[in-house]
Amino acid sequence: MGIVVASNLSATPSQPLNGPPEWTGTPNPVWIAGIGGTYNLADDTTDPEDDALTFVKTTGSWPTGVSMDSSGLITATGAVVEGVTGGITVTVEDGLNPPVASSSFVITVNAASAGTFPRLGVYQIGNWGVNMVNNIPGGLTGRAERIAKHDLAIIGTWKQWAYDEADATKDGTNLALYIKSFNANIVLYKYENVIEINVGSSQLDEHVSKRNKADSEHNLTGDWWLRTSIGDKTSSWPGADRVNHSDAVDVDANGLTYAQWHALCHYYDEGENPGEDYDIDGYGVKKAYGWDGIYFDVMDWDARVTADWDEDGDDEPQHETEAVDRMTTGHIDAINAWKTLEPDFKYAGNYAVNVRQNEYSSVPARLFDAVNGPLFEHALKTEGWGGTNEFLAQMKLLMTFSTGLDPRHEFIDASNQNEQPVTHSLSDWCRYGLCMTMLDDGYFGMRRSPAESDDCVVINEYDIDVGVAIDPPDYGATSSGYNDYQLGVYKREFADGLVLLNPKGNGERTVSLPSAGAGFQWDRLGAADFTEAVEDSDVNDGATNITSQTLPERHGIIIKRVAV
Repeated sequence: MGIVVASNLSATPSQPLNGPPEWTGTPNPVWIAGIGGTYNLADDTTDPEDDALTFVKTTGSWPTGVSMDSSGLITATGAVVEGVTGGITVTVEDGLNPPVASSSFVITVNAASAGTFPRLGVYQIGNWGVNMVNNIPGGLTGRAERIAKHDLAIIGTWKQWAYDEADATKDGTNLALYIKSFNANIVLYKYENVIEINVGSSQLDEHVSKRNKADSEHNLTGDWWLRTSIGDKTSSWPGADRVNHSDAVDVDANGLTYAQWHALCHYYDEGENPGEDYDIDGYGVKKAYGWDGIYFDVMDWDARVTADWDEDGDDEPQHETEAVDRMTTGHIDAINAWKTLEPDFKYAGNYAVNVRQNEYSSVPARLFDAVNGPLFEHALKTEGWGGTNEFLAQMKLLMTFSTGLDPRHEFIDASNQNEQPVTHSLSDWCRYGLCMTMLDDGYFGMRRSPAESDDCVVINEYDIDVGVAIDPPDYGATSSGYNDYQLGVYKREFADGLVLLNPKGNGERTVSLPSAGAGFQWDRLGAADFTEAVEDSDVNDGATNITSQTLPERHGIIIKRVAV
């Protein structure tokens, strides 16, 4: 008998199985010692049916001040201390499937950064007297107030300058104090150029030319000028002659090296040492006058000119080891000369050449901790020819200087002159440079054209304080040295905000924002955050509880973290 199949029978489809939860990534809680925060493991998991999930720690120990509830919210209180705790594993389950374990992860607690962000430091070496009122908004007071918006400033004046053409008593004995009347905490470095003297600076020129050489063996002119083997003066900048401040040059009749003599010239007021060769006209640079340190221009490893550095009758090429070593010794001598006069001064130097990637390896070791504040001059020009990654790579190199000193004042100097693209407003361009700088721990400032060095740019974001950095500078595997966050956009978080940067050539990008933490949300800055009118309402529109951000390329934004 054959098999009979009932035609009225039908198969009953089985019910779909409930899927287990999955881990979408390895947890990575990072906090700041003494501050703490939250981390939600739910952000690292998913469940196909959106079942309620329960989290349980199965291996490892929470560090001091850290705990987790069953929803996966890890909380670090203010008792959390610096350190790294590894070997932690957590399982997640939906009550219907076996628990699923996470990868082993670590909790990182970083030391609090020294100070809050943004960090601002401006380079102002232009004239204080000529046409100040006519050319600069607010005149003398406006410029001083804008400088005082910064944490640090490098100020250039000559000994004989008055900073108010209408009042000759306003000179270098009270200029720094005047700026500090608007911000008592600003750190002010006085600009000095030890190795170049402007042609026509009669008193400096006269002494350098008449210096009595104790050793005339080589039959040279017996002065302090840096000369070639045939006696010609040298120059690395139009209108300025180079001085040989190296240890190969003899002292003067008073037993002073050039660097020592130069420091005495600029430390003392006219008439304090009558009859001395270093008693030249004008005021001095003293702590009592409000100055906090000295900035040395042209503090490079590269000698820049071929000359007879050791005065032996033969020229040394600018990159030759002896020339570099001689010049470096001169730099250190200049710093030490000031240390004997003002022991509490800090020191900064123009290190622009030192952070070029193709030359960095040639920098003498003695220069790395020579100054508190290396300066990266015209940094955004680097972004113009090399892109954002080149800027970031050079900034990363700058941050390897001064690591053994306290405080550290790395200056990132920018200008809108010949740097600002036509696609950007002045505030857009300044914000972009500020956001790039905030990926690390440097101090940003922008000079303003047309009188580029006579004024500085101040934007709305200078009113903002996003607190200490939660994320350390991320020296990752990318060519810039900083890891991108999403779609090529960079991010760094702070206690009260975050910064996003969309680099050159990346196109417009929209990125999702990370969790702001339990009880917090992300808000864009707006009118209520600023002391002046909003400059770019399309950027700082005051939107609240945002979860994503769109940025055109070559733009940055600061977003605040707000308690709700």
